[in-house]
Amino acid sequence: MLQDRRSAVLLRTAYTVAVIGIFLYFLMWQVNFYLAESIKQGIYLFFPPILLTGVLYFRKLKDGIEIKLVAAYLLWVVITRIINGDRVLSKEYLFVLDLSLMLPFISLGLVLDRAGRRRVLNWLSVILGVYFFVLGGLCIYTFISNRDIVNPITGGYLTAVMSSSGMDRISAFDTNPNALAYWFFIPLMLMVYQFFDCRCRLWRIPVTAAGGVFFLVIALTSCRSVMLSASLAFGILACVLACDFGKTRRKTQIVLAAACFLVVTTLVYICFGLSACGIRSVSAPRHGETVISDASMTETMVQPRYYPTTLTSKPVAIDTLAFSDARNTSQSLDRFSSGRIAIFRAAVRALGFEPAVLLRGNSSEKLIVLTNTDLSTPQTQFHNFFLQALMLTGIPGLTLVFAICIGLLVKAIRIIVSQHCSLAEKVLTLPLIGSLVFGQFEAGFFNYTDARPLFFYLICGMVLGCYADCFRMKQSATL
Repeated sequence: MLQDRRSAVLLRTAYTVAVIGIFLYFLMWQVNFYLAESIKQGIYLFFPPILLTGVLYFRKLKDGIEIKLVAAYLLWVVITRIINGDRVLSKEYLFVLDLSLMLPFISLGLVLDRAGRRRVLNWLSVILGVYFFVLGGLCIYTFISNRDIVNPITGGYLTAVMSSSGMDRISAFDTNPNALAYWFFIPLMLMVYQFFDCRCRLWRIPVTAAGGVFFLVIALTSCRSVMLSASLAFGILACVLACDFGKTRRKTQIVLAAACFLVVTTLVYICFGLSACGIRSVSAPRHGETVISDASMTETMVQPRYYPTTLTSKPVAIDTLAFSDARNTSQSLDRFSSGRIAIFRAAVRALGFEPAVLLRGNSSEKLIVLTNTDLSTPQTQFHNFFLQALMLTGIPGLTLVFAICIGLLVKAIRIIVSQHCSLAEKVLTLPLIGSLVFGQFEAGFFNYTDARPLFFYLICGMVLGCYADCFRMKQSATL
């Protein structure tokens, strides 16, 4: 019996290390993409099937409706690849293999118990905290001194300032600032979790210092979607604290929580802007150095032909009549949305030309080709993960994704309002909610694989695991 228990612990540990190792591999892709690409074509190919086997071995898809929906979505993705002409997945096998990682990543939080989840989050916080603290320090130094740093491994830029719509924005590893902003959103949320979870209060000093660096880097990226996501996360945190520490009547608590949410969300968003303005005011002027343009920035860390590889953050130009007020309004909206509304309109028109996509989806190669014919500036993604899921897998796939997200959101809200969950467990829902907000402006979740979707899946699993523990305890208490 003891031997069996020891073997089970070793298997669970190996499973956990493999999942976290793959996440770190994708996260640090751009550090040495030559090595990362060679790994991708070699030993990496064995890991997704092994991890899928681990999911079936440990849990057998018995952990609630969300896991079953994820498995159904992956099956539907395979079916749509076949329907769209890739009969034996000869073209998109790597795409499907990468996407299948969502199941083991979500399952990890359910495989581990409460202590195991806490250990994983602690180690992940330490690793990412140190890594991004160093990278964030280099980003701030580069922005203030206007001295770009070259990556000695790849010859590209380690940290650099890029020009976008007349505004300087920080970039790292030749990656678009929008992607970089979400990279730093990850450790920022982990530091918030650690602040409320750490048992030694002295640890809150380095945690707060690291969180401050991550906050400043997000401000320097000028990525409105991540700034909005982080602001909403802090606003929800203010609600939780107001409800937990308030000893007033329920109606008064609701009013207080709503007021805290609005005030804190607004203040945090304003602080992002003020922080960026403050650092810009003390930064050194550029003396003839090259300012990196948006077109040269890569959008993701993985670059097979069917992944989005570039992102243009300049407004998308559209044909207009010179004196048309309606068209002028449309242009203003496009500028405000950084061209996203134009992309959404073009996608709707593309569906009108090819309505069969609503049922069978589309191949990754042809995903945005028809939409780009209606855009003056070619795009590589739809900047909304629901829309991208629709174009990739049709209405059946979109329905599954929507059901998964609604289930996750409902459980996250139940954790927040529950009296049986700790404050740290409630804080763990913040990156999940913030990621869902971010996904309304960027594709990625349920569509392609890099570090950002993998972190989202990982947090989804942690929240589902917390939910299972908390409400299992609640049921036990009622019995």
